Amino acid sequence: MSANVESERPHPDASASEAPVDTDPFVATPDSAAVGSHHRAATHAPPSRNRAVLFELTGANPGAVFSVYPSGVVIGRSPGADIIVSDGSISWRHATLTTRNEGVYVEDLRSTNGTFVNDRRIEESSLLRDGDYLRLGGGNTTFKFSMMDEFEENVLRNLFALTLRDTLTQLYNRRHFEERLHADFTFAERHGATLAIALISIDHFKTINARFGQQIGDAVLKLIAGSLVKIVRPDDVLARLDGGKFAVIVHAASERNAQILCERVCHRVAAISFPPSVGDLVVTVSAGLAQIGPGEYGESALEVFTSAQKARLEAIAHGGNRFCFAARSTRAAAPGERHPKSSSD
Repeated sequence: MSANVESERPHPDASASEAPVDTDPFVATPDSAAVGSHHRAATHAPPSRNRAVLFELTGANPGAVFSVYPSGVVIGRSPGADIIVSDGSISWRHATLTTRNEGVYVEDLRSTNGTFVNDRRIEESSLLRDGDYLRLGGGNTTFKFSMMDEFEENVLRNLFALTLRDTLTQLYNRRHFEERLHADFTFAERHGATLAIALISIDHFKTINARFGQQIGDAVLKLIAGSLVKIVRPDDVLARLDGGKFAVIVHAASERNAQILCERVCHRVAAISFPPSVGDLVVTVSAGLAQIGPGEYGESALEVFTSAQKARLEAIAHGGNRFCFAARSTRAAAPGERHPKSSSD
């Protein structure tokens, strides 16, 4: 699911939350009485709960928060909807929420499987009350309608963002990658678009951890993640899967441009220099690339992912520090443009 909200598809280098700030022990802090007095004064006036939001309880993205704008929002599977729901029981344009003087109203747009408020199917425009449950279609997608103040809404958005991110690198995590892969694959198939998957792994990552320690291994992961963020386009999906493995969903790129992305990844990582304190540490990566386009969607997203995985293993078998390209998911993985070995390999 996606929508015009801050919690969806942030720029890859945007962290889910600000890093904690260490408190300087030599700086005096207010005593508890002063803090309590200030807190009571600051919260004397109740906050204004004037922000209408939908909080997703069940569906593709539990925990997601969607704003209900005064101009109204349309919910459905259509790419033009304000809140896009990847659920087969949802109609193209399923329901609309509009703001009137009395509050927010929901109206079913002649959907196939109906719109329900607190398990009651609505036949006409209905006023939503704070705390109402809004269920769409066959029951896989349920929202809670709430009126919140700005602070509450931001807290929920930040909590949801944390569920999408890898805590070490701040890239998307595996769970979010898999959800996006299936959603983006379905979208590309429906619209005849091109989609590529690049799988990247750090060469000999277990050896790096064993030789230099986990602290250095974690530093390597963060350094490579930062390099990838600078290479990958904002509209693509960059994630850390597990261990020393990363993945990129590349949207609407030509075959050559997808290969260039992998070439740049290999070059950029091999060029990373480490301080003398870690000795002769050299880090390279292997990448596998699989791409599918119009007229070729006979396989599932998982099969395309598997092709990219086989191509990555092929790159490792050829010595690493390169990528291999499975031109299409139906073609056996073959060595692609190889990144020249550095003298330290």
